Amino acid sequence: MKREQLQQHPRLHELPANLQEQIIHAHNFSDVIHGAALLYNMMLAEKSGREVLLDQYHDALQGWAAELVERESILIRWDRHRFWEIARLRNARISTLTTNFINAWLNLVLDQHKVATVADNPQARQLIYERERQLKRGLARLDNQRQLEQWNGEAGTRRLNFRWAVAQTIIADILTGLAEGGQNA
Repeated sequence: MKREQLQQHPRLHELPANLQEQIIHAHNFSDVIHGAALLYNMMLAEKSGREVLLDQYHDALQGWAAELVERESILIRWDRHRFWEIARLRNARISTLTTNFINAWLNLVLDQHKVATVADNPQARQLIYERERQLKRGLARLDNQRQLEQWNGEAGTRRLNFRWAVAQTIIADILTGLAEGGQNA
């Protein structure tokens, strides 16, 4: 599993403050929520008895936890209330179930004493289990053997990147245009 990361644009500091803020919130969210997908897949690997995948996901979770510990000073100061304000401005259709799941996950893993042990944390596992049941009902892989057998070894494991590669190009073009416009004025 290759690590995918939301990289900051080298000229991020030149963007308007509101865009910088949105990018920082997206980066924080992407980093923290990624662990939920890794834990889900690890639980599927356990349930299906696929030891190689189990080891891979366990290692991936440990790496993810280490990343969060490295970013701890940033994540502790993360204004999650503002994150939700921005998210709701952009997408008013975020369900209460989704909001509750995300808040519970963020609360759980941003507790510095729990992030390193999330793979074995009963609360984290129950949260993932309940979320899958909410979304898939009788087709939940953790309960439905037939669905589990159809699992290809990874489900939603890529880090959220919010089409960042495309956004970087657009940002660079805008900043170049602004700079050239200022020179021609």
